[in-house]
Amino acid sequence: MVVKLLTTLLALAPLGLAIDPPRQPHQPVGEGDRLLTFNETSPSAKLRPTTMSVEWSSAGQDGNYIVLSDNGDLVLEDIISEKTTNDAKRVLVASNYTKQYRYSYFADYFILDVESGESEPLMKDQVGDIQYAQFAPSREAVAFMRGNNLFIRDADGEVEQITSDRGPDMFHGVPNWVYEEIYGGRSALWWSPDAKFLAFLSFNETSVGTFTIPYYIDNQKLAPTYPRELDLRYPKVGSKNPTVELNILDGGKAIQLTSGK
Repeated sequence: MVVKLLTTLLALAPLGLAIDPPRQPHQPVGEGDRLLTFNETSPSAKLRPTTMSVEWSSAGQDGNYIVLSDNGDLVLEDIISEKTTNDAKRVLVASNYTKQYRYSYFADYFILDVESGESEPLMKDQVGDIQYAQFAPSREAVAFMRGNNLFIRDADGEVEQITSDRGPDMFHGVPNWVYEEIYGGRSALWWSPDAKFLAFLSFNETSVGTFTIPYYIDNQKLAPTYPRELDLRYPKVGSKNPTVELNILDGGKAIQLTSGK
């Protein structure tokens, strides 16, 4: 009798645990009726949040910022009134973009006159090789990096080369790969508010070991038969890091303040 009762209870147990309505395996959350396929999520997801890139502007009044509109225009807006303004007279525009690492890229730069709509190249002989360019905050000078060296372009278009260290292992004003990852950006220079001084970092990675990284797919839909190989100065645990120097540009002369490893 006891054995028969136990058998009956075991037979009825699944009915008590049943869910009404039955739950589908791996049921999607929300109001969806299916799971996303792999091709819809990789290499770039079709469903992604909308983001906006803004940059505080030193032109005009407090609260002005620059935003990239949906049609590709650079617009100067006010964060309180949400109105556009036209206080900025000149704009640096990058084109002929070639990506390097996570944040860095090479490009041609042009100085656009907002009122006339005319533009002129930052350098007449540029060939998509400018690493970074930035206006001075209170005058129309531009600091830019080319060939890992720092240059200053005055309002009259005259260019002065500040550093002259040649070679792929010396960097001025732009970080090398390691410090680009650390800083989370592509520049390592800072103007003083009155534009009289310019602080910049210099990086020397000549003592860092080289590591070969295979690129199995590099902005391609189909992977090539043989990967592209990139030789990168890559410090591993226990090895040397790049050395870093902090410099101040005062009156056209660079003064080294600190040096560290």
